[in-house]
Amino acid sequence: MYKVSVVVPIYNVEQYVGKCVDSILGQTYKDYELILVDDGSLDGSGKIADEYALSDDRITAYHKENGGLSDARNYGLDRARGEYICFIDSDDWIEDNYLYELVRLMDEYQADVVICDYKSNSGEGVISQPDKEEITQESGIEAIDNIWGSRYSEYVVAWNKMYRRTVFNDIRYTVGMIHEDEAICADIYCHASKVVRTNKILYNYRVNNSTSIMTTGYSLKRLDILKAIEIRMDILKNRGLQKYYEKDSFKYLYKIILNELEVKKLDGDNTQIIKELKRKYWNKYRESLSFDWSIKRKIAMLFFGIIPKAYLLRYKRNSK
Repeated sequence: MYKVSVVVPIYNVEQYVGKCVDSILGQTYKDYELILVDDGSLDGSGKIADEYALSDDRITAYHKENGGLSDARNYGLDRARGEYICFIDSDDWIEDNYLYELVRLMDEYQADVVICDYKSNSGEGVISQPDKEEITQESGIEAIDNIWGSRYSEYVVAWNKMYRRTVFNDIRYTVGMIHEDEAICADIYCHASKVVRTNKILYNYRVNNSTSIMTTGYSLKRLDILKAIEIRMDILKNRGLQKYYEKDSFKYLYKIILNELEVKKLDGDNTQIIKELKRKYWNKYRESLSFDWSIKRKIAMLFFGIIPKAYLLRYKRNSK
């Protein structure tokens, strides 16, 4: 039995997966199993996974029909035997002390989730670590507040974290959608008693993967962000976390606006999709009239609902 299970979903990344797996095999911490889940790759990724599995007893390569990233993560999670779980995306890589540092914090603080900082990386250069490690501790409910803050990405994504496996006892990623980690992040924190974060940069997120839907042009698949927020809002509402439910409702409204503007740019007749986005917007807006929002915000969201482009102009102005 290994203490840590590292799950790597793989799909058509033959040019990247070697760097990913090599970074795991180069860890200073050795008490782990590596689960490679080939999600129906059409290139040589599956063969590469098999070759690694033959080279090290800690590695198991599985092959399944393509079901998407969520399905592959769930598949690996169902077969993981470790006390702790990590997810590494197959086009990314980790620093050689990644597992050591996360296990150290899990054990030292009896945490249920440990989060490290990450660097968006093209594959070149050396990471410059902070001069002093800063560690924060918070309850799972307190951690939810970061879903809308400046550390949004750190707290939402599935990777850059170590989880106690029991956190996932009743949780699985929603299959068939992107933004799947955004959908269940609040549920994960609701199942965590303690969340610990370190400012050490231990994870490298690859930004130039041309096969990723998140780095290519806009498509209707990107509307999954709205499904993800809907799932998350249901979780928050059912947990009685009204303050966070209202925060997510605001994010939902502006995501509808931004996606409506993107859909209008697409070729083809997307009239029904735009009509549905408007329906969602005004349903949520009517509900928000009972929220503890300022009159100024309520009037602003009324105005932006009527003239979506006005929100985009404000968004660009405030981001300068």
